[in-house]
Amino acid sequence: MSEYDQLPEEPQNGSSNDGQQPYGGQQPYGGQQPYNGQQPNNGQQPNDGQQPYGGQQPPVQQYPPYGYPPYPMKPQTNTIGLVALICTCASFVLSLIPIIGLISIVLGPVSFILSIVGVTKKPRTLAVIALCLHLFGILLLFFGILGGSLLGVLSGL
Repeated sequence: MSEYDQLPEEPQNGSSNDGQQPYGGQQPYGGQQPYNGQQPNNGQQPNDGQQPYGGQQPPVQQYPPYGYPPYPMKPQTNTIGLVALICTCASFVLSLIPIIGLISIVLGPVSFILSIVGVTKKPRTLAVIALCLHLFGILLLFFGILGGSLLGVLSGL
């Protein structure tokens, strides 16, 4: 055997070479026991791998960047604009049905007033859409009356 094949000899008296302990005999950091699959109890409840407090973490509050207004707590809705849009769509659809279309005579002005009131409140999107659809319906009515009267005049010639 060569000198490289020989294993180092451990001292018989328990002392180590150069003031160090041999490999495998080292003490863990901080005097702790090595991990063998069980944690020391130290008089505490076992953890069972769960996070404290049932695993719930507190919500993280995010702040807006400096110089900007705070985030709104809930999204804003314009209920009047939504009602105006529903009334406008209903009056437009009902005006296409021959006898039931008379309901749109009452529903049309109501939706027009609601859409004007809704434009004054924020957010304006639904109220502006309702107003545009209502004005489009008025233009269709005007051109329908104009076209019908022209057709009647031309057929009488």
